[in-house]
Amino acid sequence: MAKIPRLNAEETLQLPLDQILLNLGYFKDKNKSSKNHIKLKNDNGDALVISRNAKGDYLYFNPYEESDRGNIFNFCKNRGLKVQDLLQLQKETNLQCHTLSKNTDTRDKEVEEVLAKFLTFKNLQSQNHFSSERGISNAILQHLVNEIKMDERGNIAIPTYTIKTLQINKPEQEQAQEQQIFSKTGYQLHLKNPILKNKEGEAYTKPLKQICYGKKGLETIIFSNSKEKEERGKIAKIILTESSIDSLSLFEKLNNERLNKMDTTPNTLILSTNGTITESQLKALQYLDERFPNAKVFLGFDRDKAGEKNTQKAQECFKNAEVNVIKPYCKDFNEDLVLSKILEVDINAITEENVHQSLRDFNENLAFFNRGEEFIYEHLKQQSFQQGIQIATRVYYALNHLEIPQELKKSMEKNLATFNQKLLAFEERMERNLKS
Repeated sequence: MAKIPRLNAEETLQLPLDQILLNLGYFKDKNKSSKNHIKLKNDNGDALVISRNAKGDYLYFNPYEESDRGNIFNFCKNRGLKVQDLLQLQKETNLQCHTLSKNTDTRDKEVEEVLAKFLTFKNLQSQNHFSSERGISNAILQHLVNEIKMDERGNIAIPTYTIKTLQINKPEQEQAQEQQIFSKTGYQLHLKNPILKNKEGEAYTKPLKQICYGKKGLETIIFSNSKEKEERGKIAKIILTESSIDSLSLFEKLNNERLNKMDTTPNTLILSTNGTITESQLKALQYLDERFPNAKVFLGFDRDKAGEKNTQKAQECFKNAEVNVIKPYCKDFNEDLVLSKILEVDINAITEENVHQSLRDFNENLAFFNRGEEFIYEHLKQQSFQQGIQIATRVYYALNHLEIPQELKKSMEKNLATFNQKLLAFEERMERNLKS
C-alpha cells in the first residue's frame, strides 16, 4: 500500500469519508441514500450517514448511537484509531474523488441531521397503529408505504414541509432571481405509545402523542399511483385538517367507494397543520394555491372554535383553487371513521338519524342476549356468544363518546349493566365448575 502524505487538519476534514469507508469494506445502502446524504453499512452491523457541509468538510453520524457523530477525527477516536493509520489502509492513494457535493443549503445543521435520520427509517409496515388503533384502511396505507416511515419502536414518521426561497443566478441576468420551493424540513413522529411523564417523572396534563423534529411545517403525504416525478406533480386534490390521522380519515371518506380500486384515485396532497395554523404554514398554503390553481381543496378542521378559526385562515389562502368546507359529525374525522366502523355505518351515511337507529338496533340485540344465564350458556356452547360481547363493546363506546337521546341512553345503560352482571356470574360459575 502506498504511503499517504501527511495532511493538515483542514485538508483531512475534506477527505471523502464515504470513499475511505467504502475502501474499508463498508457498502452503500442505495435505498436510504440521497443527493446530500449517503448511508453506509458493514457486515458488523455498523451504520453511518455521511454528509458534507458548505465548507466541504465531511461529517457523519450513527443513527443508532447518539454519541457516535462528528468528522473523520471523531470517527477514528470512537473506534480507537489514528487518522493516519486509517489512511494508510486505503487501497488507493487518490482521495480527491468526491461523490457528495458541497451542501450550500442554508438550512441549519439540526434540520440536516433530522432529514438524514428520517432517511434511516424503514417504510411503513403492514402492522401499524394507524390501522389497528385509528381504523385507517390498509387499502390506503399500502399505497403510502414509501411516503410514511416507521422507526424501530413502531412510531410513525410523516415529513413536514415549509417554503424555502432560493437565489437563482443566470448568466443573462445581472441580479439573482428568487425562487420558492416546497421543501422538506423535518418530520412529525406519531408515537405508538404516548408519553405520560416528563424526564423528571412529572405527569403531563395531556399524554404526549407526537414529537416534532426539525422545523414545524405542513405534514405532507403525497398519494399518487405514479412513480414518475412529473406525473406525481399533477395534483388534483388537496386535503387539509388539524392532524394527519384526520386527513387520512377524510381521504378515506372521500374515496370510500374506491377502496377496492385505489389505482383510480387522483393525485392528492394529504396535509395537516398539527394544531393551530402557523405563519409559515399560511405561506405554504398560499404557495400551493398558486402552484395548483385547478386543484379541489377540502378543508376538514375540527368541529370546535379552534377548527372554525383554522378554516377561516385556510380559506383566505386559496384565491384560485376550489374550496370545499366539510364538517365532521363528531369532533373530528377520525372519530367519524372509528364510529362508522364500530357501528357498521357507511362513513358517508353518518347522520344523527342513522346513528340513533344503529344504536337502537344494538340495544335491542343486547337485550336479546340478556334473557338469562342459561341462554348465555347455550350461546357460548355454540361459539356465538362473542357476538354479544361485540355488541356490548359497541354500546359501551357509544355511551362514552356520543350524545344520545335520554330515554335511549338509559335503556342502553340498563342493558349494558345487566349484560355485565350476567357475564360476571357466568364466569364465576365456569370457574367453580373447573374447580369441582
